Amino acid sequence: MSRLQKLTLDQIKNTPAKAKQYGISDGGGLTLLILPTGLKYWRFRYRFKGKATMISLGRLADPVTKSHLTEVRRKHQEKVNLLARGINPAHKEKPVESAIKEAPAPLSFEAVAHEWWKKWSKNKNVRHTQQTMYRLQKRAFPLIGHMPITEVRRPHIIEALQACERDSRLQARRLWDDVRNVFRHAYIKEYIPASPLLDVKPADLLIYEKKPDVTNFPRVGAEQLPELMRAIKGLDSFFVKRGLLLLALTATRTGELIGAKWEEIDFNEKLWEIPAARTKKSRTHLVPLSTQALSILSELHEFKISEYIFPNSRDRSRHMAHCSMLAALYRLDYKGIMTAHGFRGIFSTMAHDSLLFPHQVIQKALSHLLGNSTDRSYDESEYLEERRKLLQWWANQLDTKSSG
Repeated sequence: MSRLQKLTLDQIKNTPAKAKQYGISDGGGLTLLILPTGLKYWRFRYRFKGKATMISLGRLADPVTKSHLTEVRRKHQEKVNLLARGINPAHKEKPVESAIKEAPAPLSFEAVAHEWWKKWSKNKNVRHTQQTMYRLQKRAFPLIGHMPITEVRRPHIIEALQACERDSRLQARRLWDDVRNVFRHAYIKEYIPASPLLDVKPADLLIYEKKPDVTNFPRVGAEQLPELMRAIKGLDSFFVKRGLLLLALTATRTGELIGAKWEEIDFNEKLWEIPAARTKKSRTHLVPLSTQALSILSELHEFKISEYIFPNSRDRSRHMAHCSMLAALYRLDYKGIMTAHGFRGIFSTMAHDSLLFPHQVIQKALSHLLGNSTDRSYDESEYLEERRKLLQWWANQLDTKSSG
């Protein structure tokens, strides 16, 4: 078998970036990794005790020179020599005669991220925590996940953030928060002496506007509401129709409603208690139930077939799919005009326009946090009776409009 030919300077300089990262081999496990951003890094891939491993040998110099290439190959050969002696190149070589136990290798960014996530995700909204981990797995781990947390520098983070930003500014901003939290955890645990993101703002690293564009969920205006309510009442699907009606009556979020269990409903107290684990703000949310909402729940209870109020049609041990209600609105020709979440916006607008209810009562009904953390520490009111009057007024408004 002929020996693999080494890369030339021209090959290294002229190898183009592609839509996905890829590598070209220099032989012996030494690889030049080319990212979609055009940045290039040296990696050494090897197996130690049967486990595939990869370590970084630094970023490609700009401009790349013959001396740089020689130095990279020298470092690579040092690692190969360590491997031949039974030493993991990812660890610092220790004198054989030393009686001191070798210090453990630094944890990778990915390992620290999982450690942070496991602690952070307790008692939080499950869907939100899953989205956070998925974002790290898709956007951060491919670039910096394998790197020891002690070796991740600001340029590495910028590369991940800006690659994400080209697809979604909002996701890049959220990824910033995720990565910053991982490094804060690493600092608290004393894995690193300081965070590379200390005193750095997202706008310092991201390319485009400092704030992502905010897009409201499509919703009809008050004048189109009667036609919409009549269309919903004409739906054939037993559960979806009543789900949409309850979304309108309670002004809750779709995920909170479809995940609702019968144990959360108190018919005597006319109250629905949404546990913190299923709310966006990870705080228990109490929803006073109007006469109309209780009537619909009573109808649903007669056909109770699961612990969930809205069971999945294929598997009763699960709740209804998240897209079911949106799909029903599409079937009613409201695509791009109205979403399930849009009922919250209609409720807020009409309640405020009525001038009958204080702003803080309306916000509390929407499960929004009031003021800043200091304000909230002094005002923990639930405004339960006020919200009961508000939601009953709202239910009466919907009845009037749907019958008009």
